[in-house]
Amino acid sequence: MRSFWSRASALAFGGVVQARLQRVLGMNFTVVQKHLELSYRFRLGAGIAILFVVLLFLLYAIINPARGQIAESHLDPAHDPSVHA
Repeated sequence: MRSFWSRASALAFGGVVQARLQRVLGMNFTVVQKHLELSYRFRLGAGIAILFVVLLFLLYAIINPARGQIAESHLDPAHDPSVHA
């Protein structure tokens, strides 16, 4: 979750800085992009972290898919000791 907010924060920060540099200070687009290189690198790093976590989650889901599932014997009332017939 931190990676998502890091990426979103970097995007917002970069947008504000870009608007200020271009509109208020009157800088050229290519010069502004060079100033924002650190923000782009930060966004890339956060995106890679998000991808890594998603891949870990999918790998875990493939390796251990039965966690959290109810066994079928628990669905049958004949095998359930809490049901008094």
